[in-house]
Amino acid sequence: EHAAKISAWDDQVLQSGEVMEREIETPFNDGHTQTTFLQKFPIVGADGEVIGIGSIATDITERKFAERELQKARDDLEVRVQERTKDLQNEVVERQHTQELLSTAIGGISEGIAIYDSEDRLVICNQKLKEIYPKIADVLVPGVTYESILKAAIERRQYVNATTGPEKFFEDRMQNHKNPDGRVIHTTPEG
Repeated sequence: EHAAKISAWDDQVLQSGEVMEREIETPFNDGHTQTTFLQKFPIVGADGEVIGIGSIATDITERKFAERELQKARDDLEVRVQERTKDLQNEVVERQHTQELLSTAIGGISEGIAIYDSEDRLVICNQKLKEIYPKIADVLVPGVTYESILKAAIERRQYVNATTGPEKFFEDRMQNHKNPDGRVIHTTPEG
């Protein structure tokens, strides 16, 4: 059967006068398969007529094996990426649920409250805090650093008791924020 295919390809090249390329898998009795890249091309005489067929056969068994292994690795990676993506989506849903619970819990507190993460970015604050500091309510959003919020408050004159000057007030507030040692009271223009 194998020889018949090659003979048919020879005839095809002779009749068409065109180059033909094929990958051929040849099974052996011991169970392994050899893959060969076969190129057949017409040999043309001086008169322009096809006088023969040239063949080049290249053993590409190892390359095909490597391609299959690479595809298998890609498929495995795709499965792992899909699994991890699903895990991350579940984590996001859980975090959103936790965020909603936290938001509901601190929303009921009658005092202003803000929670910052380990990088000093605002995680959440309640509406009461925005009412206490109306000049910077638009800045009180998750992800904004305490430093940026404080700078905005000073620039917008949110604190009326910043009598030490803006730079000193900023330094004192940052120090107190990083190392709290008691209650801090600020007077706002709203009282």
